[in-house]
Amino acid sequence: MLIALGLVWYPRHKVPRVVVGQIITDTGTYRSPDGTTLLTLRRSQRDDTISVEVAAHAGTPNAAGSKWEIDGAQPWLYTFDADNKLWGYSADQGPHSWQATPESNRFTSIGIHGGWEGIPEPFLQALPPEARDVYDRWREKQTAAVQ
Repeated sequence: MLIALGLVWYPRHKVPRVVVGQIITDTGTYRSPDGTTLLTLRRSQRDDTISVEVAAHAGTPNAAGSKWEIDGAQPWLYTFDADNKLWGYSADQGPHSWQATPESNRFTSIGIHGGWEGIPEPFLQALPPEARDVYDRWREKQTAAVQ
């Protein structure tokens, strides 16, 4: 039993943690700032897609996780915020986020109708201009609704 626990624990804790807002643009495995979530980015053999796997409490029977693919031939980036929420961008998915909660995993496409709340500033600044334009239009709608 202890050996099995060690085999799950060691690889997970061997992966260094990223800092809040650190921009990820290379494939590999990354651990969230608080250490509870693993992000694994793998390039396909043909280099045209990247498999994105994210899991909270990986290696446990109740691991909360998701998997999707992005276009690996176009620019992409990811980051974690202080609440362990994963923020991503790819040309085919656009801005998106993923977060595990005790109730479920939530993948959110971000656009003019929302999803931008809490976006880390370094991530926002790293987005391509067309995505920042959508953010600006969303922000204007929020400001107009408050007035």
